[in-house]
Amino acid sequence: MNLTRTSSVLVIAVIVLSGCVNTHSLYYFGNYSAASYAYKRTPTAETRAELKQSLLTIIIESERREKRVPPGIYIELAIMEFEDDRPGRGNQYLASELALYPESATLVNRLSAQMAPKDGEE
Repeated sequence: MNLTRTSSVLVIAVIVLSGCVNTHSLYYFGNYSAASYAYKRTPTAETRAELKQSLLTIIIESERREKRVPPGIYIELAIMEFEDDRPGRGNQYLASELALYPESATLVNRLSAQMAPKDGEE
């Protein structure tokens, strides 16, 4: 009898607590974790391209699902664009990050200054 009562209490507790789980995420991350880990573990042109595609997919899917692009996604893309010698795109991504997250102004401004062409470079 005691075992049945304990089991009943556990089942009820699980049902009640599972009703509290939030299944709606504010952001869409796609396969960011796997792509980022793969690139950090094995930094090749292929894993970098996969990470970049993952970031672009996050932006597209976030818009499609009517969610905000997660913080830092535009910054990571901007850095990749600067590394690929595409400062115009890099600056566009930084502007997008700043528009969504004004609190990132210090980081965005610092990155803009670091990535700007030095005197004599272009």
